[in-house]
Amino acid sequence: MKRSHRMSFVTKLFSRPLAGEKLRLCVIGNSHVGALAKGWQGLGKRFPSIDITFFASRGDGLRTLKARKKGYLFSSSKRVTDSLAFTSGGHSLVDTASFDAFLVYGLGLNSLQIESHRFFSQSLLDQAVRDHVEVTTSFHVLSLLREVSERPIFVGGNPLRADSSKTKGETDSSDLKYGDTILKRFLWEVFAACWVTQPAETVVQGATTAKRFTRGSQKLAVGLRNDNRLHDPDDVAHMNADFGKIWMKSFLENDLKTI
Repeated sequence: MKRSHRMSFVTKLFSRPLAGEKLRLCVIGNSHVGALAKGWQGLGKRFPSIDITFFASRGDGLRTLKARKKGYLFSSSKRVTDSLAFTSGGHSLVDTASFDAFLVYGLGLNSLQIESHRFFSQSLLDQAVRDHVEVTTSFHVLSLLREVSERPIFVGGNPLRADSSKTKGETDSSDLKYGDTILKRFLWEVFAACWVTQPAETVVQGATTAKRFTRGSQKLAVGLRNDNRLHDPDDVAHMNADFGKIWMKSFLENDLKTI
């Protein structure tokens, strides 16, 4: 599909599940999906009308994804195919027609921080956000999804890192909020995709994740010997199940219900 999708076009082709039917959500991402999946384990009973299938591969494995005209996403890599099957409960490819909505999570896309007190031309901002997004695996997956599906798409970025060079006690989040506004507009105009901001209760110092959410974080389980092994104590990028639970609860209650 071409640039400048509009949600009015997307939603008119989308029918919410009938009463008694579950909304089928597909979550696609990298190792960061591990926190969401573990968080969902403690939430499922609170959202009985939602059925979630996770498709994930460590690192940049999903760069190998390709699209088929019939609406399937698949990988020619055995490692990635095995990961998709393991994380999804047996599905070696993504049948996009089987889902009502998609969440593309992590995959190298970070929140965008832009100095809010400075003036930048619109052309400069447009180029900056495009450069920021187009190099990511998230952009690749979003492009494939829009080739084969017109269903609603939500986008969540990598968690904010849990380290900071800011002065202790500093809480200014204006640069992050301004950058998110630019990023949100770009994703909407290009993919008719909705940007999902990280829950405020997980953020400290304006633009970092609270350190407690890294404690006990585990490697994404993909059927390998080191599945669920604890990340290194100094890992500031991967989050734990508590973070995943807060993120998923916020997303399901505040973002997913908008479709």
